[in-house]
Amino acid sequence: MGLCILACVLSDIDDCWNATCVNGSCEDLVNDFSCKCDTGFTGTLCEKSKTEIEKEVGQKKKETTKRQAVDRMLRRHTSRSYDWETLEACTLNSFQM
Repeated sequence: MGLCILACVLSDIDDCWNATCVNGSCEDLVNDFSCKCDTGFTGTLCEKSKTEIEKEVGQKKKETTKRQAVDRMLRRHTSRSYDWETLEACTLNSFQM
């Protein structure tokens, strides 16, 4: 039993020596590490700016909203025949933000 405990203690090295917490500090765990991110950063290695993530989410919401508007418009007018080139030009020009 004592040999096992000794082997476990000896095999636990400082895992922070090889960790790159980009915008934060490293906390050594047993055979692992954890990054404590500075304010405004997130991610496993604190590599992501929360501001950048918020911008990406906002852009995705805009794109989804555009698609939903076009889908609603098409569903409303399903009985009509379309000139798809005109429709495409119309939707592209109408939804540029």
